[in-house]
Amino acid sequence: PESVPYNYFTLAIADAYLQAGATDKGLEVLEGMFGIISQNLEYFFRFEGRKALMVDDMRKHYLSMAHELKETARRNAQAELRDRSDKLFNDYYEIYLMQISY
Repeated sequence: PESVPYNYFTLAIADAYLQAGATDKGLEVLEGMFGIISQNLEYFFRFEGRKALMVDDMRKHYLSMAHELKETARRNAQAELRDRSDKLFNDYYEIYLMQISY
């Protein structure tokens, strides 16, 4: 929903909606989070070298959020969103590991 601020704590709001049976509201919030997390991962993973080091905390933050989104979807039996979130996390985590290994 437009009135929900999208940040780390928003995942708990979505989880509460889903646990309370308000599936449509919970999924709307999770889908909004998925979009924001995707956009931010794409942005912060554009940087290389020293610039990548400067935004490393943000990269880790959004990787963590992608993982937590996946876990929230898993706990609430939202298989399609769980799978998309898992792929998002794994794709960027693999890039992260490759970049920090050199």
